[in-house]
Amino acid sequence: MVITTLTPPQQSSEEKLITLTGIKWLTFKAIMSDVGDSRAWRIAYAEGVLEIRIPLTEHEEPKGMIESFVEAFADALDIEVRKLGALTLEREDLTRAIEPDSCFYVQN
Repeated sequence: MVITTLTPPQQSSEEKLITLTGIKWLTFKAIMSDVGDSRAWRIAYAEGVLEIRIPLTEHEEPKGMIESFVEAFADALDIEVRKLGALTLEREDLTRAIEPDSCFYVQN
């Protein structure tokens, strides 16, 4: 397993991105099970690479604005929308998982 920590120079030192490589799907699932849902960080996993991202505080305000825009747009067009927040989306058959900051099911 290789661990790489990146903090882009143009961003606050508060934001962190940790990349782990060589992580098997079962190891990823065990990590997620051990830490549970009560955490501030988000993940992305694809074919052995696990990224752990800790969002900035400044990230939350624009995220809320985008959520409000989607909801207002759907309401204006009378489209059914379900807001599900930071849901973990997994496809074991593709060995991929992602946690968006917010997600929506539109219509179906």
